[in-house]
Amino acid sequence: MQGLTASIVPTAGALVFLLSYPLLRHLATATDWRPSVPTLFVAWLCAYLLVYFLCGPASFIAWDGEGNLAVAMHHYMATGHDGGRFSHAIGGGQDMYTWFVGMQFLNPEPLLFHVFPTWVAVLAHKAAIGALGFVGSYLLARRVAPHSSMLALALAMLYPVSHDYLLTYSTEFGTGFAAIPLVVHLCVARTGARTYWPWVFVAATIIAAAEPMKVFPALLVAYVGVAVLLPGVSLRRAAAAFLICVVAAVLSWHEVLYALLVSAPHLQRALGGGAPQAAPLAMAAAETFRMTHGYGIASGILAA
Repeated sequence: MQGLTASIVPTAGALVFLLSYPLLRHLATATDWRPSVPTLFVAWLCAYLLVYFLCGPASFIAWDGEGNLAVAMHHYMATGHDGGRFSHAIGGGQDMYTWFVGMQFLNPEPLLFHVFPTWVAVLAHKAAIGALGFVGSYLLARRVAPHSSMLALALAMLYPVSHDYLLTYSTEFGTGFAAIPLVVHLCVARTGARTYWPWVFVAATIIAAAEPMKVFPALLVAYVGVAVLLPGVSLRRAAAAFLICVVAAVLSWHEVLYALLVSAPHLQRALGGGAPQAAPLAMAAAETFRMTHGYGIASGILAA
């Protein structure tokens, strides 16, 4: 079922794009109608979250990655964990940082799960993911093609549903892949703005909450693509901004990264069935290639 969902969701997102763009163009050319972006954004976000409003506590949660890891861990950390580094409640004893979910310093999810019931916390997280993806994609598309507001709206509606990592895995990645368009817009497309550096630090704060192991390879693809294709970009400023984002992510995730580094030689997934100590680096390289190759629709949208 998870594989079926992973294949259906991006396809459905592509179909929504193919249908919405001609419709918006037709409405704009056949009449004097011009869409109100805030109104369309609110309507789209309500449709995006409709299942949570309809089903409430019985809303769907993907088992792989969310139901068996991220949501379960956030719920446990909010309701059962004493806040220490080690937990005796998981498998007889577990270093919490090796789970990586929810242990970064910049992390809004624990607050949501502390304050709200689990399904409302998930709803708030999904709303933030949808909003980040929509707003960032729209702003970036308008910067690349300033006279194509219809195309920007269609891309904004498509991007948040273009990959299962934005949908059925999002609670595992924090702000994650949804933040990529906004970060690229703030750090690359605005290098000539007077208020550039304050917004770079805003972008770095947002992306610091995202899991760096999988999000940063995809971010790099979009970052380089826009930097190369968009005229007038200051490559020095863009490179410095990317370094700031990396430093912010390391500061937020350094405990988790160190825990994964020291435990990798003893884990089956890192060892790859008996490889020597070079296996973690090889696996990291392979995962980077897989992410770059497999993040097709979303990376293509951003790089174009």
